[in-house]
Amino acid sequence: MIKRWLLILLLMLSCHALAQQAFEIITLRHRTVEQILPVVSPFVEQGGTITGMNDQIILRTSRKNLDEIKQLIATLDAPLRRLKVTVSNDISQESDKQDIGVSGRVRLGENAGARIKGHAYETTTTGSQHANQSIQVLEGSSGYIAVGQLLPVPLRQVTYGPGGVVVSETMIYRDIGSGFQVRPRVSGDTVTLEISPQNDTPEGRLGGANIQHLSTTVSGKLGAWMELGGSNTGGNARQRGYTSYSTKTRQDSRSVWLKVEEVK
Repeated sequence: MIKRWLLILLLMLSCHALAQQAFEIITLRHRTVEQILPVVSPFVEQGGTITGMNDQIILRTSRKNLDEIKQLIATLDAPLRRLKVTVSNDISQESDKQDIGVSGRVRLGENAGARIKGHAYETTTTGSQHANQSIQVLEGSSGYIAVGQLLPVPLRQVTYGPGGVVVSETMIYRDIGSGFQVRPRVSGDTVTLEISPQNDTPEGRLGGANIQHLSTTVSGKLGAWMELGGSNTGGNARQRGYTSYSTKTRQDSRSVWLKVEEVK
């Protein structure tokens, strides 16, 4: 008998608690359920429930908590910012060549004489390339941009068969270009980006290429330039003869910079 009365009392208390709860469906205008639900769920009081599907948040909780959750959702459900992402690629090259040599003729005898001719020179060559690429993307979304050219590369194949050697020549095309893939996220005036830029340039006449790829996550202020990375390579060659000596030095420097601006 006592157990029955306890059960009835619990049912009455449950019904009373449900009667005190409010139920509402909130339609999102700018953000998705996947963006809002994980942030809001911890603020729902014990005994309340929150779910979502499509562009709607389904909430059952006390009236006071409901008002608090609605205010939080209104703050989070703000229009997505439109961002302009600019990537700058800077390339500088410098080469230095030195050459020293002598030549002459010696005759023996009473009227012996000698004629000596020499040369020495140094040549320095510098060059630079600067390229900017930009794309507009909504915060939290991914964007991709790429430009380039198809570089023809000759290909020779030699096949040995029963009939002898067969040589075939064909042309393949190598995709040489520059671009980047980016995904920005904004909090206040701070932006965090996942970005993968590339900047490939042809090298030589036989299909060679300078390859520059980078993948990183960076964070900085809106409107400020941020350095993503770079490379610095160099080399030298020497050639020595009986009457000549030459050296050649080359230095290549590459840097990648990034800026994110809000488009009003």
